[in-house]
Amino acid sequence: RPDDPLYLCSSKLIPDNQTRETCYSYITPYLFELVSLDGAHPQNEELKKAFLSCNAIPSGESIFRSTCFGGFGKEFVGLVIGRDIRANSVESMSDSQLSDIYNLCLLAGTRDMSAACMLQGLDSLFWGGENDPKVSIQFCSIMPEDFYQRSCMEHLFKIADYYLQNTGQKEDFCNQISGEYRNRCRMILK
Repeated sequence: RPDDPLYLCSSKLIPDNQTRETCYSYITPYLFELVSLDGAHPQNEELKKAFLSCNAIPSGESIFRSTCFGGFGKEFVGLVIGRDIRANSVESMSDSQLSDIYNLCLLAGTRDMSAACMLQGLDSLFWGGENDPKVSIQFCSIMPEDFYQRSCMEHLFKIADYYLQNTGQKEDFCNQISGEYRNRCRMILK
């Protein structure tokens, strides 16, 4: 419904919160369609309009709100690599492409919602540990603002701890982390 773009997720058609959260995560392509986004050459103004749809979610429903904004991050990964989401395409992303994801997420308008976008983008890059973690580490590392970089690294450590099953994998992962974050990684991924 163009007059209520989030109706599918917010209506009583979806009775439980877990399914509703999933709906908000995957409604992004529909929001792109509503603003006539050109998937090959998206314009910042179109993206800002699409992000605005998520503002209709009441601030008291913060999980749904951040999930809606986060859904953009997963779409931006595909967008910057021309929709070729095979592992070798993701794993060979350039710093410029990773910066594009970061900058597109900044269009969300607020710090927390931009971070939600970036973190879901990070989830897509890491893909449950199936992709080479170097691209995920690099994504966090290219972020110039400390708030976003710290949020990204903390989230990356959390998902790496969850998905990497053995101690050797976890040690190898943390050894790829440079600087001040390496010790934090080792502390989380015990």
